[in-house]
Amino acid sequence: MASKQPTSQQLAYLDELKQRLLDLRKRQRSFMDETAQILRTINNDPATPQPKTASTISFPVAPKAETQDCGGKIKELIKRFEDLRQTSRQFSDQTLPDELVGVDVRKLLRGYEKLILEGNILQNSWLLLRKTTES
Repeated sequence: MASKQPTSQQLAYLDELKQRLLDLRKRQRSFMDETAQILRTINNDPATPQPKTASTISFPVAPKAETQDCGGKIKELIKRFEDLRQTSRQFSDQTLPDELVGVDVRKLLRGYEKLILEGNILQNSWLLLRKTTES
């Protein structure tokens, strides 16, 4: 049985999905980097007591301004996670086009990747042919 070729709308939808996935990965990577930086500054904050051994435990009293600064960083971190959750909901609430209901998207993606690879091979072959005919 011959396999059904994807339509141009399906290919366009897959392109959009691929771009959205790349954008989300980039945003997630930058989000994780920024979160790690905030956590590092919180952990390295002089207002945050560092763990010590039982024989050298001291309880320094941090100035109120530094404690509020650390609290502000934690609030900023919480707000960032809430914003990320809201953004994730917006992406998951998008509807699937009717023509893709019941379609195996993974199979389409594999076919799409195969088409891209074949297109690249054809393009390289065309360039080589052009170079040889020009020589």
